[in-house]
Amino acid sequence: TGPVLVPKAMGRPGMMRWEGKKTTLKRQRRKVKRARRDKEGQVRLLVSMLWTEGKKDKEKKAEFRGEALALLQEQAKNDGEKTSSVILHMLASAEWAVGSKDAARLAYQQILSKHGESEEASGARTWLTFLELQEGNNADAATVVTAFTGDNLEHLQAYVLAWVQFRNRDYVNARKNISHAFKSWKGAYKKSVTYEFMQMWGL
Repeated sequence: TGPVLVPKAMGRPGMMRWEGKKTTLKRQRRKVKRARRDKEGQVRLLVSMLWTEGKKDKEKKAEFRGEALALLQEQAKNDGEKTSSVILHMLASAEWAVGSKDAARLAYQQILSKHGESEEASGARTWLTFLELQEGNNADAATVVTAFTGDNLEHLQAYVLAWVQFRNRDYVNARKNISHAFKSWKGAYKKSVTYEFMQMWGL
């Protein structure tokens, strides 16, 4: 038997970005502490700034990401059942980035259960399916992906659907969807999706 084929082409979810008036981390931290109205908006902005600064300063990357994660966790804890789909989506990305996939899974599940009609729901469904596939949870992945139907799927949707079908030995539809994903692939990991495309086609 050969090596087990695992989906890799999506990498991991990026952090949602928010912009506001030009400011510094020190000032934005003060705004978050003092905020009474729209604290969520101030937290979103600070997390975005920390994530950006972490990319610029590799030595402080872990520190900035840890601070960003703590901010999101606190916001979610304080908001409880009212936590917005945006905060949950940002939280999932932050948890995944530090290796806490179980926590990321929970955040995505909360989006789907509480904000199923939100703009973030489709992305949450896609990334949750990818996560379950990577963890070998094929039945869970198949359950999540049932919402993806039709011929006009976005390329990442087609990608995870292809993988669910491949794992379930539906090779005809798997090849159709991985071909669609491959042809319309955007961004990084083109080499990975090319390899996976060839493996599914037995090339």
